[in-house]
Amino acid sequence: MKLNAPVYRDEMPDPLIMGHFVPWFTCDDPKGFSVPEQYTSDIIQPELERWRHWRNSRSEYSRTHLYQPMYGEYDSRDPVIIRQQIHDAVSYGLNGFIININGKNSVENMFGLCLLEEIKAYNKAHPDKPFLYIISFDSKAQSPTEGKIPVSIEEDFSYLRDVWLTDAWVRNGDKPVLMIFA
Repeated sequence: MKLNAPVYRDEMPDPLIMGHFVPWFTCDDPKGFSVPEQYTSDIIQPELERWRHWRNSRSEYSRTHLYQPMYGEYDSRDPVIIRQQIHDAVSYGLNGFIININGKNSVENMFGLCLLEEIKAYNKAHPDKPFLYIISFDSKAQSPTEGKIPVSIEEDFSYLRDVWLTDAWVRNGDKPVLMIFA
């Protein structure tokens, strides 16, 4: 399979090394960060709880010191943290991230849009070595989980095409590479 992305003028890196970005976390103030305004008109944003995925109130699960990332407890929408994560990924030799998206009106999409803005900014500042991504779409996206209002699979995929399909999305020829998380 020959992978490419329009932002590369020459050949794609071989091998292509991707990290996995899981847009899950909030901190003490879930309203402390927001989706970039240009994306808000077409989505229904679910309510977020405090310390989402760090201290999951639904299951009383709490992460211990053994699971703490080097950033400490952070919010996945924090632009400073996202910039640091991109910088760290590049410094460790990664070419980009595989990004979980669980449908148009999902928490993961809301958080991912913050990442998308930082990827665009990074690529504008680094046109010779852009940061790439591949979308991993959750097949359960049509389930009404975590306050999400599901839409049809056709609407979800149209949304991905209209909003997420940028020059940084890795392609096989002219088709974007899409992973389906079953």
